[in-house]
Amino acid sequence: MTVNLSPSPVQHFTDNNGNLLTGGKLFTYQAGTTTKQNAYTDSSGATAFANPIILNARGEPTNPSGFSSGIWLTTGVGYKFVLSPASDTDPPTNPFWTVDQISAPGAGSGTIPGSTALIDSGTANAYVAGFSPAPANQAAVLDIPFCMVALNANTGASTLNLNGFGVKAIVRRDGSACIGGEILAGQFVWLAWNGTAYQFIGIGAASAAAVAAGTDTQSYVTPADLGGLSSFMGFNQTVYSTPGTATFTPPTGVTKVYVTVIGGGGGGGATASCSGSQISFSGGGNGGSRGSGVVTVTAGVGVTVTVGAGGAGGVPSGPNGATGGTSSFGALIVAPGGGGAPNASAVAYTTPSFNGPNPVGYVATGGALNEGTPYGNPGIGIYASTGGGGNGGGDGGGDGAGPTGTGGAGFSPGGGGGGSGTGASGAGQSGGNGASGIVIVRW
Repeated sequence: MTVNLSPSPVQHFTDNNGNLLTGGKLFTYQAGTTTKQNAYTDSSGATAFANPIILNARGEPTNPSGFSSGIWLTTGVGYKFVLSPASDTDPPTNPFWTVDQISAPGAGSGTIPGSTALIDSGTANAYVAGFSPAPANQAAVLDIPFCMVALNANTGASTLNLNGFGVKAIVRRDGSACIGGEILAGQFVWLAWNGTAYQFIGIGAASAAAVAAGTDTQSYVTPADLGGLSSFMGFNQTVYSTPGTATFTPPTGVTKVYVTVIGGGGGGGATASCSGSQISFSGGGNGGSRGSGVVTVTAGVGVTVTVGAGGAGGVPSGPNGATGGTSSFGALIVAPGGGGAPNASAVAYTTPSFNGPNPVGYVATGGALNEGTPYGNPGIGIYASTGGGGNGGGDGGGDGAGPTGTGGAGFSPGGGGGGSGTGASGAGQSGGNGASGIVIVRW
């Protein structure tokens, strides 16, 4: 058995008037109880005081040799002191005072007996540690904070067996079971026995899974952890702009992403060769449709990404402007390409007239916001010798040409190609190519 000296080497006890308590009685009990517990006359712990301790004329405890003595307490054990007059009974009925939860230095409330940190010897989720020397019982460590170094991180509900007192739950600040990630391998964790479980002291960092789930209210989130949030934060993104297919694989902890999908732009229309009294003017290709929104994904499971190519411009005496390719993020958000503009024929100029774009439009599906294909501008004939092509549809539609020239290519994702124009006696001109689509994934 190990014992330590109480904070004052020899204590003086007085009555309520400050007079030395000659013959007074000092009862020593187990903390929180009325069960007597021995205190000792010297550091060996071999000789216990009578209980109650009878005070001498100096109001001090006396050892068996008749000299004033300090009071030695068992390490790791909590005491309750009750001071009574010489006339009081046993048990006391008229004490001067009662002080509970007294303990030897290094072993009591607010301190850690015999160690600055306990070393775990258990497994993940089932921790084992102990004070040395061991407390008398589990009640002796009630509300005493202690630090433990864990060998393994926890992955869910966890327990601790302290000094062989039995397997007890480790709980979070609100009393709920662990969810995983609260205990890290090789790191300090602070706990205290609350009478039913070992409760965390302070706030720990949230795990990546907890950040992604978004339901934990008991942990803090670091800036690095925010990468696990759904992507409207925009800390990370991948851009797919090359026509064809690719695969997006969500990183660990990512369950939601914000996706923007734009289809390829349609090709502008071509014009025909004209005589001295003719002109020809074609419309611009339609822009690609656009869909965007938050979608649910599974970390580690790839999603096929398709980027639609821009439609080829129309060719004189050949194909009309081609429809742009469809872009998609799996089957979750699909954005069809814009329609190509029809080629124009040569016409005699009479009055100002228009040659419209492709009248067929498409709308994206699957997004929180789904937009249709923006129509290209019509070609226009204004002067007897001039035909002007229409601008391509969309934010980046190609320029229409005129009086004689090819249509401009779409220049930003999903922009339609510009229409061409041919003036009197001019050769037929090709329409502009539509721009490729794009898929942007943010998380």
